Amino acid sequence: MKSAAAKAVVFCIAAAALVVLVMQLQRRKTNVGAVVEQQPGRAFPWPKETCLEALDDTTIVLPGAIIHEGEVFSAVFEISDDNTEVGVTLAADGKTFDAITVKLKAGTTMKVHRSCDAMVMAEDGHVRRFRIVSGPSR
Repeated sequence: MKSAAAKAVVFCIAAAALVVLVMQLQRRKTNVGAVVEQQPGRAFPWPKETCLEALDDTTIVLPGAIIHEGEVFSAVFEISDDNTEVGVTLAADGKTFDAITVKLKAGTTMKVHRSCDAMVMAEDGHVRRFRIVSGPSR
């Protein structure tokens, strides 16, 4: 079992990594073109109108609440490749979604029109890289 001090160190390292990613994504146009890395299994904020290009094959999970009842996906996010696999997990009510899973191939871009927290999933545990194509409009 880990001691409280060891757990605190792990928490601080994870928090620092998240802060760095948040800062990278929230900067204005000066960061367009920058490459950011994301650890699998850690939520990261995705500001609205930010477009990311996957530099590696990547699975991203978005919260189902980003889609309101009766909306189409294209109202909430855009994906450059029409053949991108998008899956959903239905909520208990059968009308809304718990989660939306998007499998991006390297070179595919995705833009969200609503801010949300997203998560990279990767069975191999390796970080995934993204290029910031465009940032949020302010």
